[in-house]
Amino acid sequence: MLTKKNIFFFLKSPVIGFLILLILTTFTFFFIIFGNCSYIVKKIIIILNFFVQIFIHGYYFIYVKKEFKRFWNIISLLFTFLIIFIIFLGSLWIMKNLNH
Repeated sequence: MLTKKNIFFFLKSPVIGFLILLILTTFTFFFIIFGNCSYIVKKIIIILNFFVQIFIHGYYFIYVKKEFKRFWNIISLLFTFLIIFIIFLGSLWIMKNLNH
């Protein structure tokens, strides 16, 4: 049964993760919109933010902490990275070929 203490502990991790992701997304958005830097630097910032957010999602929402030693958690994590990698490269390929 969930008590007040258990609910606070249960919600603490997702709230912290959400706040970190909100700060990262806001920083990246304003850096891209108002940053006076080259296209390459902006692309690197987006890619770095992408990978940092993947790890934050895994740590705060999927709880890949101490169970990381288990075989199936590793397999599912690798499969997730494979799918994300395919989606990411597919999106880049589509955006590159859009300029007619």
